[in-house]
Amino acid sequence: MKKSVLFCALAMFGATALAGEYMPRQQAYSPSTGYNTPSSGSAYEFRVKTGFDFPVTGNFHGGFSAGPIQIGARDYSDIYDQIWSTDLELLVPLNDRLDFVLGYGFSEGEADLVQVGTVATGPLLAQFDDYSAHSLTAGFNYSLRPKNSRFTPYVGVRAGVRFVDDMQADFTNPGGVLPDLPDTPFYRSSAVFTISAVLGARYEVSSNFAVGIEAGYRYVGGLDANDAGLASLGVPGLEDINNTDGLSTIPVQVYGSFLF
Repeated sequence: MKKSVLFCALAMFGATALAGEYMPRQQAYSPSTGYNTPSSGSAYEFRVKTGFDFPVTGNFHGGFSAGPIQIGARDYSDIYDQIWSTDLELLVPLNDRLDFVLGYGFSEGEADLVQVGTVATGPLLAQFDDYSAHSLTAGFNYSLRPKNSRFTPYVGVRAGVRFVDDMQADFTNPGGVLPDLPDTPFYRSSAVFTISAVLGARYEVSSNFAVGIEAGYRYVGGLDANDAGLASLGVPGLEDINNTDGLSTIPVQVYGSFLF
């Protein structure tokens, strides 16, 4: 529902902006004086971006083997098919090609019920909490051509911190010997480093609105393991399955950009 609302909002603002007359951003810039705030046209941008992060590498949990308990390693892509991301960015121009970018992002992913292993002859199933995180980032965009044309390809980098909510798991062993283990602590709330590189293209629809698309690579640091629940089972080594590295994703997003 909220995805539909967001797309409808972008469409509405875009349709409104189409009524305006196009004016290049660089119209009032002078080569002799360098880059200055234009007297007409737009200098700053506010972007609303939405799309998916597709997990490509990164173990969500490791493997384990002891007696009747056999657990296989699972990647983030096994638990979450994709992670939905929405970002708000403010772009501040530094010169005719370089922008300083401040961003806030929200990410969420719906967890699938997965078989993570076996106990004796029965399957061991796990339902993890949904992925939910907030991010604060800063970085730069560099335009590959002067911004005095409607179409502008660009590259960019971002770095910041992501605040990921704690996660629990419901473990079940249908027809097996292990009792159900609901609400088992798995990861604590974590503040982790994130860095990304982007490649995008932006098209100025009018003097106050643009649309664009971005793709790239994003790395998010490993989460803080919560071993309390697994350690309480008394199986040596089982508590280490959630001591994993970070997550790498391919983000693909579209956006509307408001120029002012």
